[in-house]
Amino acid sequence: MNLLSEQKIAKLIELMEELRRDLPNVKDRHDPESEVLRHSTDPHLIVDLLEERLEEELAELQEQENAGQTST
Repeated sequence: MNLLSEQKIAKLIELMEELRRDLPNVKDRHDPESEVLRHSTDPHLIVDLLEERLEEELAELQEQENAGQTST
């Protein structure tokens, strides 16, 4: 996933929505899809989730390793 591209696209959507609202000859309407898409993913949240998942995987591997050592 390219977070920088996502942030740029979200900014473009935000600017297009602003332009649509400000142009007098364009009918202003609420677009729930663009509302969702104009918010980019928080990279810190992604890092936190990845770290959490990595810790879970490492704990599982250690448990498997410990179980293998006690059975031999």
